[in-house]
Amino acid sequence: MRRFGVFAALGLLVCSLVAVTAPSALANNDPHRVFLPAGPPFTLPVGFCSFRLHFEVVANKEYGKFTTLPDGTVILKETGKLKVRATNVRSGKSVLLSISGPGTITFYADGSVTIDGTGRWLTLNLATDSAPFGLPAVMLSSGHIHETMDPTGGLTALSVTGRATDVCAALG
Repeated sequence: MRRFGVFAALGLLVCSLVAVTAPSALANNDPHRVFLPAGPPFTLPVGFCSFRLHFEVVANKEYGKFTTLPDGTVILKETGKLKVRATNVRSGKSVLLSISGPGTITFYADGSVTIDGTGRWLTLNLATDSAPFGLPAVMLSSGHIHETMDPTGGLTALSVTGRATDVCAALG
């Protein structure tokens, strides 16, 4: 279940890595800046919230700059605008979330990942993983966020300096 959480949380990022090779992604004013296409809608199972939670991208104008280091580490610097709709599958209640960042995501060669962002970020972790850090599982942060996952997808650090909004509570 933990690995699913990591893949769900990074689902949009995986699609972003594909953008590097897409020719249309390079059609902008800065050849080092690529469009980051969003992934398809997805639904999180119970465990993140006490109900299934559906996400869909409603606006995407995010761009990124990728840097690959000699050891294979990939650094993604994200900017732009991204909005998603989060819906409680059971009740139908939904909220529109602006999660534009910006920030830096580092994919280390050993498989670990670090997120260092400012602005507004959406993080998706299992409730059991985020609880030791005193933060919500599905969280909209505003301010500075730092999150680190080990190569197995285990959450090893999660902190917010600013505001942390519990998306599950908002939709429950």
